[in-house]
Amino acid sequence: PVDESQAERLIHSLRGAPLLEGTRGRPPVDIPAAAAAVAAVSRAAASCAALAELDVNPLLVLPRGAVALDARMLVES
Repeated sequence: PVDESQAERLIHSLRGAPLLEGTRGRPPVDIPAAAAAVAAVSRAAASCAALAELDVNPLLVLPRGAVALDARMLVES
């Protein structure tokens, strides 16, 4: 799993990362909240051996906070 600081570095490495910092009059989004969500999903996936797939899409990141709008998990029996 990745921790929050690793997740934040990954987010900043995205080609579209400058858009997250606010453009064309839009406020920047809460990158630490996005990183916390990525780290939490990463921990959850690592802690469940039966979890075969985990998809969170989309993750809505707002100026304050982040929320998963949809998620799908496939658990093997």
